[in-house]
Amino acid sequence: MAYKLWITGPLDAWRDGRSDGGREPGPGDQIAEVVNGGRADVDAAVQEGSSDAFYDGRWSRLTPSGAARLDGELETCRDLLEANADKFRAGKSENTGQAVQFR
Repeated sequence: MAYKLWITGPLDAWRDGRSDGGREPGPGDQIAEVVNGGRADVDAAVQEGSSDAFYDGRWSRLTPSGAARLDGELETCRDLLEANADKFRAGKSENTGQAVQFR
């Protein structure tokens, strides 16, 4: 399966990215396939998309109530990440072979 990176901007498009299989360190079994976005991919995303988000008004004309709504959504994301932190730690351990450090 070919995975791509979405780069927004004047040329909104899916772009080829380098596919990298996450491997279980012990036996070396592939456990995931992800796209690695490198420095050039990040630079392209910033150059093509970030200025659009400012100049088209998505961020620069955001009302205080709109900003508060986004704030609430970010807090919900934070809460979900914190609630599932042990699952993320276990997945990282499985993918990298590092010992799990539960808190």
